[in-house]
This record gives sequence, C-alpha cells and structure tokens, in this order.
Amino acid sequence: MQNYLSKNRTVSTEIKGAIKENAWSSPLLKKLFRKELESLYRIQKMLTMAIPTIIKNASPAELVHSLTSQLAETVLQVDRLEYAFESITERSLVK
Repeated sequence: MQNYLSKNRTVSTEIKGAIKENAWSSPLLKKLFRKELESLYRIQKMLTMAIPTIIKNASPAELVHSLTSQLAETVLQVDRLEYAFESITERSLVK
C-alpha cells in the first residue's frame, strides 16, 4: 500500500509541475481565471458587508457565534483572493 501511495504522489507532483509550467500558455485561460477571481472577490466583499448586519439582527447566541466565525473566514478568504489575483497580474483587486 505504501508503494502505491508514493507512486501516486510522484504522479501528482509531476502533473502539478506540468500544469504550473503550461497553465498560463493560453491567454484565454488566464483571462477566464482572472474573471473568476474578480467575481469571487466581489461576492466575498459583499458578504463582509452583509454579515455584520445579519449579526446585529440575530438573536440566538449560537447563531451570532456562527456568523462571527463565518465573517472571520470570509475576511481571510478576501485576503487570499487578493493575494492570488496579485500573483497572476500586475495590479490589485482593491479599488
């Protein structure tokens, strides 16, 4: 079983390397990826504005706690999306 797993990890590493080398060879693929990142970013930013309002109107303490945790995760996701976007382009998502 161990030999099987190590072979699959090697194949996976080789595939990842090939993807990394050739992923941006298509301008269309890069453009589509950038558009998806922008869409995800806008949605996550809207959530960071909407969740605090929902928290104010939430009544059970468990719901408030869950929403507060979700807000923290959403803020981290926004940071990750900004980093991903900046790593593939010359500009920032932040306007």
